[in-house]
Parts: sequence; C-alpha cells; structure tokens
Amino acid sequence: MTKLQPQIPLLYNMVRVAADCYFSTLYNYTLSGQQHIPYQGGLIFAANHISFYDPPVLGARVKRQISY
Repeated sequence: MTKLQPQIPLLYNMVRVAADCYFSTLYNYTLSGQQHIPYQGGLIFAANHISFYDPPVLGARVKRQISY
C-alpha cells in the first residue's frame, strides 16, 4: 500500500522553507529521527528545550504540517 502525503497549504510551505533557511543559516542544529515521522495521524514531538526556538525549528524542519 502506498502512503500518500497530505497536501500542505502553499503559504505554510513558503513560511516553512523561509524559516528553515533562516535557522539553518544562523544556527547549527540537528534533528534526528525524521524517518519515524508518519505522513498522517497524530504524533508527539519531544524536544530538549534548549531555547524557545524549538517549536519554530521543528515546524521548519519537519515535512508535514504541524499545529500546536
């Protein structure tokens, strides 16, 4: 069975790409375990909370739409 990735709205995708460029240019960080993120359904992200940038960095790096 093929898993289809849901369509992400254009504005969300544009902001995500811009944020990813911003954070990856100014900060050196890694996001591990992306291969375990399902395309659909619920999931819980557990960040180590080094700073208040965790939510936008996750939103920028993860290839699916996130709501908080």
